[in-house]
Amino acid sequence: MKTASNFRKFRLPCSILSALLILAAAVLGGPSAACAATASSRTAEEAMLTFDRFIDLYIKKDLKGVMALHDDSVTAIGTNRDELFIGREAMSKAYARDFARIDRIKSIGWSVLSSGAQGSVAWVAADLRFSCVIGGADRNIGGRLTAVLRKKGKNWLIVQTHFSLPADRIVQMDAMVTFGQIDVNGDGKISFEEIKIWIRDVTPESFRNADRNGDGYLNREEYELLRKK
Repeated sequence: MKTASNFRKFRLPCSILSALLILAAAVLGGPSAACAATASSRTAEEAMLTFDRFIDLYIKKDLKGVMALHDDSVTAIGTNRDELFIGREAMSKAYARDFARIDRIKSIGWSVLSSGAQGSVAWVAADLRFSCVIGGADRNIGGRLTAVLRKKGKNWLIVQTHFSLPADRIVQMDAMVTFGQIDVNGDGKISFEEIKIWIRDVTPESFRNADRNGDGYLNREEYELLRKK
């Protein structure tokens, strides 16, 4: 599992794997195939450096830096049915929401399941584990990510991602959210739009049922009632 502090430990297995692939190509396809495998390996390594950079900036919650690594036509898909983001503006809002939900990201460990590259396109699939602080409590959250990167000029940019949490992790994460975290302006009430950002399984119907006084908002007592159901 790679983290920001063990980059070299992670790279060694990749280098060994690349060498084996190159050797196999030389045996099966001759010198030209070996050269092609070497070039492909170098391309994949270049693209992975961008992925490394993305992880580092995400840990720092550097929204501007994270967005600089994305293509204008980027598309991202998440676990929830409304987590479909197309274009830089939508992606920026999605990352801002993530950063608001998490007090502090301590580290992100990741291990590559598969990766490759051809020409100006590269791809990676990885297991991720977030160590973070949410609502003042330490949490570890596991997920899976696939990403596609494309080279523009000298830079590799992220053009597509798909991140998902196992169902049990979603329930655990949403259960951590407090009324105070959602009520960011401190007015003592939260709207459906506000709560939907934080809690994925809330529906308009469940929100209305919890809204006992019918004012279109949930106060703290109504919110606790919603969470118990």
